Amino acid sequence: MEFHDPCIEAIDGSASIRTRLRALLAEARREVLLSIPVEAVPVVRDRLGTAIENDVAVLLLLYGDGEVPDDLDELATVVRRLPGQVPLTCLVDQWLTLLGWPWVLSDSSDDTLATFVDSSHITLGLFGEFVGNYWSMGREIHVADPPTLPRHYPTFRGGVLGATLHLRQGSKIQTTCKIAASGETALPETEITGLALDVRQGLVYPMTNRFPSENGMVLRVDGERVTVGGVGAYVEDYAAESVTLEHA
Repeated sequence: MEFHDPCIEAIDGSASIRTRLRALLAEARREVLLSIPVEAVPVVRDRLGTAIENDVAVLLLLYGDGEVPDDLDELATVVRRLPGQVPLTCLVDQWLTLLGWPWVLSDSSDDTLATFVDSSHITLGLFGEFVGNYWSMGREIHVADPPTLPRHYPTFRGGVLGATLHLRQGSKIQTTCKIAASGETALPETEITGLALDVRQGLVYPMTNRFPSENGMVLRVDGERVTVGGVGAYVEDYAAESVTLEHA
């Protein structure tokens, strides 16, 4: 993954924040993590629907006291609900971020502020912080059916989520990872293929991660048990850039 100096921009006013949020969701090609008040779902309903149609993994955290929509399967891959308030957060494709106070979408005052960040380094850090502080506290109210296989995931986290949904149903999944060396391991391979034995993740129940940002797989490769993490992984045997899942 490429890193560059972050671009940080302040967004003034709820109307401008809504416009930027919709534009940000329209950019999604791989992954969205979004927390919004449940009454603000109409603001982004069409954008979330398009993302799901385009096979984008959508993690949606709803907060507040409104009624939950009855068409969650059309809006998100996984939905959780919190009764209290959390920051408005939108993280797109491990690169783009929009942050604001919980009420910024409904506040009509001109001095309402949100912050837009264009930085993979910051967005990756915020994902782990958000999962640990807010997502993990939510009650799971919707999980999509396992994806049709075979399927290629351009992000490792998407592959872990897809594998998790299949493993929860008892399916046997063969996993091919495009990898780079991790930790003390230096290997010439560009891919490894093995049977998925287990996952380490905190996005759906049962959560098996040991720390908030952990997303990993345990595979049987050529009779040996190996662990795989995402880009930048340092506790696993391998770091994977992308994943392809097939029925074993």
